[in-house]
Amino acid sequence: MGKHVSLRRKFSIRSLLGNPGRTCVLFFGVFLGNFVVLWALGCLDTAHNISTVTAENMGHYNYQYMLGTLETENPYGGETMLSASAEDCDGNVLSLFGADGNSLLGLRDSDGNDLIVDNGYIITSLYSTIHGVGIDDQMTVINPLTLEKYHLKITGIAENNYASAIYTSRKNVSEMCGIDASLYNTILSKEKLDIPQKNIVTSFSRYTIDEQYEAAITQLNTLIYLFAGVGVLLCIIAVYIAVNMTVTENRRNISMLGILGYDKASVHKLLLRDNIWVVILAILCSIPCVIAASAAVFRSFADILGYLMDVYIKPSTYLVSFLLTLAGYYVSVFFVSHKISKIDMVESLKDNRE
Repeated sequence: MGKHVSLRRKFSIRSLLGNPGRTCVLFFGVFLGNFVVLWALGCLDTAHNISTVTAENMGHYNYQYMLGTLETENPYGGETMLSASAEDCDGNVLSLFGADGNSLLGLRDSDGNDLIVDNGYIITSLYSTIHGVGIDDQMTVINPLTLEKYHLKITGIAENNYASAIYTSRKNVSEMCGIDASLYNTILSKEKLDIPQKNIVTSFSRYTIDEQYEAAITQLNTLIYLFAGVGVLLCIIAVYIAVNMTVTENRRNISMLGILGYDKASVHKLLLRDNIWVVILAILCSIPCVIAASAAVFRSFADILGYLMDVYIKPSTYLVSFLLTLAGYYVSVFFVSHKISKIDMVESLKDNRE
């Protein structure tokens, strides 16, 4: 059966399996190189996607105003809420929001179903993920001023990866704060409201989120592209080592092929072409590892950053990382291929005989 195997196929099998160590150097070098490239570019995609996800989590309102005092009358417009700070049993700070309805809040679960704020307690997905609290779980919140404890049963989880908060009725929040339920200190609105600046503690809008995130991302661009460059360099180094080992180990075979009339291009294809399959396999294997590693890193840093980032990598980024890694491979092959033409056939055979 072996008699029917072509010379090219024999060379390929011998090259890939004859020295497992060399093949492993090639595989893991390309794997690591593409891992770093895709991870860096994927982080950039994820960062750009944050503003989009945050805007979607904002529900149906475009502006949120936090007032410095508790008010009863609302001459400004919009929908009012009562907000306050609380702590859980571990001392983690979270926000309490009491609303009379859900028209502008637009709370939704992970399946896109609307969550209605009534007498239940809805936590955000950020708090749920970090602290492992789910629907029907009991949790305790503490009023930091009175140190009084309140035991709550979670009735829903709202998709919100940028705030640790609990949404409930205004009546529930007022009881926990010990104030009248008619008071408010937060306003949601679709339009920009004419509120005196002196009355506002903090405010933000859907329209400024993109600008804020883009400004932060711009500062990281250089670092991200540097990491991508390091990934390509790792690939070039690993491929150069592996291919150089291949050429060195096959000096005698290269000389014999030259004597038999094979030109440089034919020897190059015969000796190096099938390494591309190892390269492609390494690139493909690195993709799920990048996704899993990114998700684990983002989750572990969610508590520190106060934001849970969803892994988001554009299809074009997969293609770019593939092409960059492949380019690194061909750059290494180009440099090593010159060694083939410099091999002295007579000297190589003489050295082998001796």
